[in-house]
Amino acid sequence: MACRPKTRVAIIGAGFAGLGAARNLLSKGDVEIRIFEAASKVGGRIKSVCIPGDPTVELGGTFFYFSESTAPDLKDFVEDKGFVVGTVDGGASCDELTETDMPAYRVISDGEKLTNGLVMHYRKIYQQIQREIYERATRGDWEYTIDSRWEKGDPKEASSVTEMDYGAYMARRFQSVLRSEAQCSDPSKAWLIMEHMNSYEAFMSGARDINLVDEFSCYEDPDGHLNLRCSHQDVVDALAKDIPPECLQLKKEVQLIEWTPDTRTGVQSSASTPKPSAAVTVMCTDGTKYSADHVIVTVSLGVLQLRCPSSSPTPLFSPQLPNEKISAITKLGYGNATKVLLKFPSPLLSQPHRSIELFWLEKDYSYPEKYPWASRQFVISREGNSSSYTAIFVGEDALAVENASDTEVAEGMCLVLEKFLQKPVDRPVLIVKATWCTDRFFQGAYSHAPKGHGNSNGNRETLAQPLNGSTPLQVLFAGEATHQTLYSTMYGAYDTGIREANRLLKFYAGSEQNV
Repeated sequence: MACRPKTRVAIIGAGFAGLGAARNLLSKGDVEIRIFEAASKVGGRIKSVCIPGDPTVELGGTFFYFSESTAPDLKDFVEDKGFVVGTVDGGASCDELTETDMPAYRVISDGEKLTNGLVMHYRKIYQQIQREIYERATRGDWEYTIDSRWEKGDPKEASSVTEMDYGAYMARRFQSVLRSEAQCSDPSKAWLIMEHMNSYEAFMSGARDINLVDEFSCYEDPDGHLNLRCSHQDVVDALAKDIPPECLQLKKEVQLIEWTPDTRTGVQSSASTPKPSAAVTVMCTDGTKYSADHVIVTVSLGVLQLRCPSSSPTPLFSPQLPNEKISAITKLGYGNATKVLLKFPSPLLSQPHRSIELFWLEKDYSYPEKYPWASRQFVISREGNSSSYTAIFVGEDALAVENASDTEVAEGMCLVLEKFLQKPVDRPVLIVKATWCTDRFFQGAYSHAPKGHGNSNGNRETLAQPLNGSTPLQVLFAGEATHQTLYSTMYGAYDTGIREANRLLKFYAGSEQNV
């Protein structure tokens, strides 16, 4: 019997999803793969900045989350490599929002310092209300309360939570808690703390306003995150090292993916269906062409939203994707978020601090008027004990700061710091910006569940479904936006690559064809 040729799989993108798919296929199947990566490095939305004498700064994916039930081999990989120095349990995804041996410096826009005890008290209440919200949504019981004391004086106006914005519901519940707290001598400060937490929740979705995000979605907090002794770029480089060089092609921008729909009726494709000479053809901007049996597409949701609608001047697929797939792509939320590294001549404060948390009075919302993207900045994180700090920008602010000059960024940030710290601030000696929003290979940061666009999990499921053409599983989709519960995370992205590789391996199991 003549030996069948190896199954050929093209993988678009060498981020965590693409590397996960490639490693899984190569370790378990007899398959020929080609990874096409438009950038000059692997890693996708990873940007590790190394300044001599300073800790590595991650301007892309920040937290290396893990889940024992999701892609456990990735956690095993980094542990076996000796990359892990410790773990942080739970889904509290921001070190900035928890106390450590080095406290945050918390200050109001008029220069008044907030005590750490007061901030942590109301922050814990906010997190309890969050748990109550998720419990109510999960149980379908809108009368459920996590603390009966909070019902004192509560007129139950929040019972229609299913029709209410997350922010509005949080505000009403928070207000009822303040009414029940006899020791609350300054409700205005408690309110500032709640709004600061809302800013953080919005940032996690790449939105400036929490009410643009469906906080009742099915995102699940990971089991925790790993503290690494190396950069995230070191991790993806180590993952890629196991992939044969001929399988990984950098600086290969994909121009078009041609697939072959089944125009016949009443015909079911199967593993024994003869393979056409080119079920899928990947064409790159440099003229490279690669014929494959399957393609795993791991590009960002932002790229899909730009290049998949019929109105796109640069379509990614020919023929275009089915309408239901395009509808799911357009309805999912994709946030703008970017980070800026600012290295100052010396630390901004003389006392130990790990971050500067900024609490804005309403009268100061528009400050500085010249640089609106700098207003409402809620946290500036210090990198270790160095004089380097990172600032986060979301929504339209992220786009604006990426388009601003370094001089404008320095001036805008120093105006904000001088207002809060009530002292002159030296201009930074170095500025490094991420460009996720303006980079055509990403078009933004990560996905979220937008408010008012129906069942986001249903849309993710539709996006993740493969396309069957004249042969099965011609086009498969991976990437963080296709994960039901760990979207927006590196770990979730890696898991989707494993998922799609397993889909192919399972399909070919028991057939005569090679995978």
